[in-house]
Amino acid sequence: DNGKKLRVLVVEDDDNLAQMLATLLESRGIETVIAKTGKEAIRQSQEINPDLMILDLILPECTGFDVVEWLQQHNRLCNIPLLVYSACDLNDTERTKLKLGHTEFLTKGRTTTQEFEQKVMELITRITQNRQSGNQE
Repeated sequence: DNGKKLRVLVVEDDDNLAQMLATLLESRGIETVIAKTGKEAIRQSQEINPDLMILDLILPECTGFDVVEWLQQHNRLCNIPLLVYSACDLNDTERTKLKLGHTEFLTKGRTTTQEFEQKVMELITRITQNRQSGNQE
């Protein structure tokens, strides 16, 4: 993997959940940064240029929709793979608005930790494979 650790930005205002996700990722050797607000997510994504973003939609300061809209305007960030992990049920229009790079949706309360972990690891495997086949900038 070119010796570079994968970097995931977890955008989640629930401390316990954010810590659980970070622990899960770090146990797999993945560097994890946590942002607790929409504005912090935007700032962190510029600073760390994450390989994957895990995004809650209901956040202090601005929503996950605002974060995605901002990211879509930025060439370097508009193709970040995204895992939307929210308690909201989203309709097709909302899902379309949330598209960045490869985008997946999981609903809190309906997703077990195992399902969540499996989905994240699938995304990470995909990112790693893309990286190895030279699809990076």
